[in-house]
Amino acid sequence: MAFGSSNNAWGSDASYWSRDDSSGQGFSIVAWCNPVQNGSNQVILTKDDHVTQREWEFHIDSNSKLRLGLWDKIADVEVYRLASNALTFGTWVQLAATYAGTGGGSAANGITLYINGVAIGSSANNNQSYVRMRDLAAGPVWGSQANGDYGPFVGQFAVGPAGPAFVQAELTAAQIKRDYDLVRGFLGS
Repeated sequence: MAFGSSNNAWGSDASYWSRDDSSGQGFSIVAWCNPVQNGSNQVILTKDDHVTQREWEFHIDSNSKLRLGLWDKIADVEVYRLASNALTFGTWVQLAATYAGTGGGSAANGITLYINGVAIGSSANNNQSYVRMRDLAAGPVWGSQANGDYGPFVGQFAVGPAGPAFVQAELTAAQIKRDYDLVRGFLGS
């Protein structure tokens, strides 16, 4: 499925998409895509309207680095993990993020980023004011963001058995690798 300036998929708000990391509720996101470098933030999957209903956001930043951010809207702070190196563009790639659901001021330590089934170098950006994500009213959006200054995803997403997937648990490194090994043959990667 090709994405560009006006393509995205919207879901309705439901408790399935919200996680309470003050009680250890983690989550994982896995997406197979062929991104196009465009120098702006490109949303993969988010539950964040970028105004008042901010929970979490998985995206490629304007420096072409993978990033997962978590918001505590009561404290109005974000914690996130940012990849150390830029992505390679122009090929099918598995992008994944897992979160242990650790909550608290060092919550970003519980995030792991993956490219093609391998955990990648990244840095945690924590904030001691962060307590937990809140269950807010934004619905999930794939490939874009409501009301935000983050641009849409540009490129292609694989769908069907290749994802994208949102899982209400922290997947293990072995599970991320297994997804990579199963799907890459379908996509000729």
